[in-house]
Amino acid sequence: MSGSIRMPPGSRSDTLPHVPRQRRPSWAEPDPVDELAGRLEEFIAAAVHPDEIAALLESDGMSDDRIREKYGCKDSFSLAEELYERSSAAIPNPRYRPTTPGRSACRAAC
Repeated sequence: MSGSIRMPPGSRSDTLPHVPRQRRPSWAEPDPVDELAGRLEEFIAAAVHPDEIAALLESDGMSDDRIREKYGCKDSFSLAEELYERSSAAIPNPRYRPTTPGRSACRAAC
């Protein structure tokens, strides 16, 4: 018997079998909120309230419909809160760092 054992009967030996393209599962796709947070990282880190971030999103022309479709949040305020929480968890705010061990910055100023 000649030819490859892996070739099905009747197939031509000069062609390769079709290999389906590998698809990434939806859970492996990058998170669009993470991508947005990366682009707005400096602004988000400087924000003292999520409303500042919501104002930026709205000034960039992001509508609530687009935010629901692309980011899965109900509106600009919920997306801003999500971005603010992600940023505040990753970047500590130096304004509230205690000046001495056991004393808060507020008490040190009083």
